[in-house]
Amino acid sequence: MKNTFYGSGLKFKVLLVSLLLHYSMQGQSIISSDSLRKPFSEDWVAQIKWKNGYVNCNMSLQMWNVLTLDYNNLESDPRYDLYLRRGRLGFGGKIFGRLLFGTTFSYDGAGKNQFTQSLGGLNNDERFQMILRDGFISYSFSQLFNLTMGFFRPRVGKESFNSSWFCISQEKSLPNIQVRRHMVGRILGRETGVNLGGIHLYNSRVGFGYDVGLFDLNHPAVTGDDSIGNLLKTGRVFVMFGDAEVQQYSLVYLQSGFGQRKGVTVGFNASHQSGNNKFKYNSVLGADIQLNWGPLDIILEQDWLIRSTRLTNANDIRTVDIVNSAKAAWNFQLKNNTIVQPTVMFTSENAQDILASENNLTNSIDQHFFSVGVNWLLNKDRLKLGIHYTGGKIESQDDYSFINTSVQFML
Repeated sequence: MKNTFYGSGLKFKVLLVSLLLHYSMQGQSIISSDSLRKPFSEDWVAQIKWKNGYVNCNMSLQMWNVLTLDYNNLESDPRYDLYLRRGRLGFGGKIFGRLLFGTTFSYDGAGKNQFTQSLGGLNNDERFQMILRDGFISYSFSQLFNLTMGFFRPRVGKESFNSSWFCISQEKSLPNIQVRRHMVGRILGRETGVNLGGIHLYNSRVGFGYDVGLFDLNHPAVTGDDSIGNLLKTGRVFVMFGDAEVQQYSLVYLQSGFGQRKGVTVGFNASHQSGNNKFKYNSVLGADIQLNWGPLDIILEQDWLIRSTRLTNANDIRTVDIVNSAKAAWNFQLKNNTIVQPTVMFTSENAQDILASENNLTNSIDQHFFSVGVNWLLNKDRLKLGIHYTGGKIESQDDYSFINTSVQFML
């Protein structure tokens, strides 16, 4: 890289983070229990209440300030770009204390330059598009039995169905994107379906939870021409030791314990789709561990992406691609009740070689990236500033790296 990056230009660009405190809000209408809001100040909730329930108005914004250092043989000085990495607008609420609902729309990538090296795609340059992110209803028979129906994320791969707004890392890891693409065909990872889930706390130190789902796939990458084989079956079980990760059943989890939780969660998940003219079967197996122990947060996940691809009507070939990630953070509690949170992440994908360095049957490819940086949590994840360095490598491509300052604001 050229030395022109190191100097007054860097100082000026990093200082631009101070300009990023704009509007915003959290499109997490996928919240399905009151317990998720407890870590946050109640005066930040835009809520209309009535006798039998409430409605929340949600908006959120992640503004990124990216300096691309290395990308596709970059010859010019480091490239600067200010854009909306994520934006959400939606609403959700509860009726009669048992029926929850939520709808969220997104406008990710607004203002992103096509040559900027960071995860996430471009929004339409001429018309910034709003797309449906989630739309569901959920009825709670009890904490052990909660039925959710609509358009939402299958409960497989914790990094995949976790919200981007509650990450200890500045960006999500590869098990997010690759599990979604393998399982449902689209990077958004949402699909129409039904899910039954719940939790049970045996006592103050041990509890468990589960989810089982059935989804009607429609993306051409995984449907083939056999509609009977399009149905996706999903399942997840997890056990909590020490302080419970959640006190009530929820569709959203927090990655950080904010220095308050002392507990560990161990989870296992799987999905299976029967055959069609594309493959004999398509499956995911995964395991994850989340440790929040005082100021320490550690999150580990590994997923096996399994497919038996049809070469001819009579022949098929089985492949297994592996994605994993490791994250860690330390929460320094300051006297003003804010948190300084240094973080580090490493994530990789190991694709099974089929005729080339990548799996040309599943479009998986060997790759990895890491990030290191620090977050300043002014109001936990609701108002968070960050600065991170990210570097990575995709097989048969040049290395890439970038420095990113960011602001996240949620309501």
